[in-house]
Amino acid sequence: MVLWWREADLPPALQQACEAPAMKRIRDVDMNCGMNYTKFPRFARIGAYSRYEHSLGVSCILWRMTKDPAMALAGLFHDIAAPAFSHVVDFARGDYKKQEATERETEGIIREDPVIQKVLEELGLSVQDVASDSAYPLANCKAPGLCADRLEYTLGNMVNYGFAKKEEAKTYLDRVTIRQNEAGEEELGFSDAESGIAFAKRALLCGSVYACPEDRYGMEILAELLKKALERGILSEADLWTTEPWVSQKLSESALAPDWAAFCRMQRLEVREDFPKEGERSGWRSLQVKKRWIDPLCGDEGRAFQIDPAFQKDLAEFLSDPQKEVMRDPDWDWN
Repeated sequence: MVLWWREADLPPALQQACEAPAMKRIRDVDMNCGMNYTKFPRFARIGAYSRYEHSLGVSCILWRMTKDPAMALAGLFHDIAAPAFSHVVDFARGDYKKQEATERETEGIIREDPVIQKVLEELGLSVQDVASDSAYPLANCKAPGLCADRLEYTLGNMVNYGFAKKEEAKTYLDRVTIRQNEAGEEELGFSDAESGIAFAKRALLCGSVYACPEDRYGMEILAELLKKALERGILSEADLWTTEPWVSQKLSESALAPDWAAFCRMQRLEVREDFPKEGERSGWRSLQVKKRWIDPLCGDEGRAFQIDPAFQKDLAEFLSDPQKEVMRDPDWDWN
């Protein structure tokens, strides 16, 4: 799914960086962490939305607002280390709450890409100037503030999940400005309260999808499948940093093909409050994951949470969810 981002929105050097081999790889890494391979109703109808499209959007936002090539490149490269199925690999490494376990590869990938190195030399930039988007608060600030990364994937997902039309999402983008937060730092925010509150509510709907039972369960099952493939030598660690079509093909041609096919067929869950007693059916899972939400600056009136009681109520309900459901795919053969 493409919103409105195009390489042509960037200056020539940044356009060249978009064509780097490491950037081309993430054209085949989707934002939905493998859930787009399942038949869960909420994911079965969504469009393709790649890490490349997302990264390009982040870079376009930053370039339009700052004309800073280092910041725009840091935004472009921020997902360059995303493995196949993205945060599923974080799950496989036990990182459910922060989902940052794979990010440490970024600097090395940038150093090894000859096209990126040529671009950096042309612009007089170092690897350190672009290796971490966290160095630029407008690119990646502390949650739940609004930055280009959160802005872009929220716009993309609110459209992809059916929470807004492209025209509405474009309206939010047009009303984003650089503002000053409570700490006196620059942060993205909205020019008016109405837009900021509406965006925050759409972002919360997206956050509910990221933490829904189907997403949590599906990512855990896929993580277990990847770990099994690594243990059996079906996949290597290097395979995880190829593409999702490549990894899915290797799984489908291996002894784990039945498990991969079963994962792709998943379409419903049994959900209960407690784990079953000994001797009952197996396959149950329960896990708590990162909750993502945004509380943007809304004109000169403060943040959405401060000024909108309805958002306060919805956010409190979202944050209080203990994520204690015990889940199982009833169609999976657990014997």
